[in-house]
Amino acid sequence: MIKISTHIGAAITPFIDEISNLRIHAFREFPYLYSGDDIDYERKYTQDYAKNEKALLILVEHGDKIIGALTGLPLAASSPIVQDVQTLFQANKQDINKAYYLGELILDKDYRYGLDLIRKMYHPYEAQIKAWCYETIYMLTVKREENHPLKPKNYKSQNRLWERAKFYKTGITSQFHWPTIQADLSIKEMNNDMELWKKELK
Repeated sequence: MIKISTHIGAAITPFIDEISNLRIHAFREFPYLYSGDDIDYERKYTQDYAKNEKALLILVEHGDKIIGALTGLPLAASSPIVQDVQTLFQANKQDINKAYYLGELILDKDYRYGLDLIRKMYHPYEAQIKAWCYETIYMLTVKREENHPLKPKNYKSQNRLWERAKFYKTGITSQFHWPTIQADLSIKEMNNDMELWKKELK
């Protein structure tokens, strides 16, 4: 049986190890191609959610296995998670106090299609953000060329999903640095283009 549950602030703490492992596996895939496997770094990163009283985790479990996570926190939070995104807003002179940041949506590849889980995860996520009276949600997605050599033949971009959920691209693009898997499977420290998306909550 698949279970979807909501966890806020410190209630995220019991799931830090599982979310950290999900991040490592999911972000190795296209389009992220992140080669990182430092579980201590991932734990420290994920733990920062639990320190914020309005951080949000939507958890998906199949039996005793965690198969998905949707995370976020206020864009104005004092957290390394949103630090680089805040810099984007400062450069464009935009207010962040009524904005919420969608951190990551991760779902085990065996559960991505046919179960409508992404929509079922997102519905309680947005409902909670609205209950906190935030006016917008922002997120970043990786931008890769269409003919990227590591793009799987059956790859389905999440862009259409976000567009159906009424997100739109802001036209703001930035570069984020991480160890990136190359076409020959070597690793290169490099900048990666990311696009900023926005949803207005009405």
